[in-house]
Amino acid sequence: MEIAGLALSGVSLSFQVFGGCVKGFVLLSGAHNLGKDASLLRTMLNLEEYRFVQWASAVGLLAGPPPEINERLNQALAADLMGQLEQLLSINKLRDRYKLELVTDKPATAVASLPKEDSSDAGGILRRAVSDDMRGEILARAKLIQSKSHLPKRLWWAAIDKKRFEALVEDVRQLVNGLWTLLDPVQQTDLMSLMRKVLTTVIQVSEDVGELRALQGGLESSNVSSRKDVGEMAIAAGLKALRVEINDPDPTSIKHPQMAQAGPDASTGHSRSSETPNLESLKPNLLKDFIASSSNPAVGSGLYEGVPVYVEHKSVPQKLKSKMSSRVRNLALLLSKPQDPSFFTLQCLGFFEDGERFVFLYKYPDEALMGTDPCCPGAPKSLLDLLRDSTIRSPSATTRLAIALNLCRTILTLHTAGWLHKDLRSENILFFSQAYPNESAAFWSRPYLTGFAFSRYDTPDAISEHPSADPQRDIYRHPNALGEPSTSFQKHMDLYSLGTILVEIAEWKALKRLVVKCVDVSKPEKEVPLSAIAAIPRWLLEKEVENGEAKFRMGDVYGEAIARCLKYGTEMEAEDSLSDLLVMVKSLQQCHI
Repeated sequence: MEIAGLALSGVSLSFQVFGGCVKGFVLLSGAHNLGKDASLLRTMLNLEEYRFVQWASAVGLLAGPPPEINERLNQALAADLMGQLEQLLSINKLRDRYKLELVTDKPATAVASLPKEDSSDAGGILRRAVSDDMRGEILARAKLIQSKSHLPKRLWWAAIDKKRFEALVEDVRQLVNGLWTLLDPVQQTDLMSLMRKVLTTVIQVSEDVGELRALQGGLESSNVSSRKDVGEMAIAAGLKALRVEINDPDPTSIKHPQMAQAGPDASTGHSRSSETPNLESLKPNLLKDFIASSSNPAVGSGLYEGVPVYVEHKSVPQKLKSKMSSRVRNLALLLSKPQDPSFFTLQCLGFFEDGERFVFLYKYPDEALMGTDPCCPGAPKSLLDLLRDSTIRSPSATTRLAIALNLCRTILTLHTAGWLHKDLRSENILFFSQAYPNESAAFWSRPYLTGFAFSRYDTPDAISEHPSADPQRDIYRHPNALGEPSTSFQKHMDLYSLGTILVEIAEWKALKRLVVKCVDVSKPEKEVPLSAIAAIPRWLLEKEVENGEAKFRMGDVYGEAIARCLKYGTEMEAEDSLSDLLVMVKSLQQCHI
């Protein structure tokens, strides 16, 4: 036994084998004649190639030469898995095991004109996740090509059997998963963070529905560790695909000019796919037993055809209803897809009109109905309700950190997909308490984000001495989103609002109580000028960040997250707000909640 152990310890990973794996990925993902399934198949392969190269970097294979392999790695098992992967990607194995054949010349059965996604410069949404320069350097170093600029010639698929190709991808995925499991937890977390950063950029840039759907499917089937991260990226890809499909005429969240064009026949060329959900036509008379929230009459609970629903009324002036109809529908579409457990929004069942109001109905979360009478669900409680309720035991710092992290993750998913919330405040964060005691971890760990806004006036009007129409809500808003803003809503404005909520969670007090020395909004009949509300960001920065109050309450990482958010209240624009949100999520995750 000792001799065997010594023999295994002498095994080292071969860069030649590693290069052979990369060559296989290059040949497979770049070959012509994949046909209509090109985006899906290439994306699945490119995702596994990216994960494989990142694994190699993490274990030290890309260092050197010679490679500086991590001494803690089980090199014998890694070498075995990598050898299997090289064989799997070889032309002989493709032909013998999967009946897939690559040839050098265009086969007679090839399509006369290649579809767009099979053109010479295509390769799927992840075609640049591993750059051609990196591929070339690896293959040249492994002596598989003469120089890094001489990548292997693109081959042709003689014939493609989709099921056999998918079986190949699944076998590749299992081997790459096996290599990832050899990493220690810290390495896996770091790789997942890097993977998320790359995919966030990819999703933001892509406007191809087919590629985004392919990425979504590839992520959903990847089954890698840190499943919550993968699930969130898959959701973001799906939401971005939906964003492109419906061509929202409100361009406030995306700066690509073609995204602002309305209608499915706009010049972007995108059409609604079969995966775009169809909203049900809801009937007002089927909504029964509506009970408004005691703190906000515009929301409440009821029954629709005997099923518990959360109800949200959104008022729109009659003269604007026709203009807002597309945004109303787009908001309902956004929230209508079945949600991943890691994405804390309610599933929208549809909407109907009621005078000057649009009435949205949402499905109750499954856990909110556990062990209860399904016809008598408990009313949800907003974060603002809980902050005001002195009878509820204040949650621990650990629990508050968990609330903040889940909120940040949900907003990161939305922003990655190009969607905005536009009305972040503690009143729009719900906890469904029926199934849990108030103090239970399960109750606190599921903060549902509601109250999405779909409208903003765009009449130019800078912040002035005009009074606020609703100061208790405006105190959460970015100064440039007050009144009738002269600038379109942007991601960093959501991030600022998130910062005010993070302050509330840290202090466990409603924001209006925290800012009373800056501006008093406690008396509803009192007029509060917008200029006074616009002073809140600077005041909060001084009190919570510069005086160290946030770090004292919740620690350095949480305090830095608040600082990242609140600083946007004093800035006009912020191109790096999504990067800041990525950093915040990664840092909060590492606080060992």
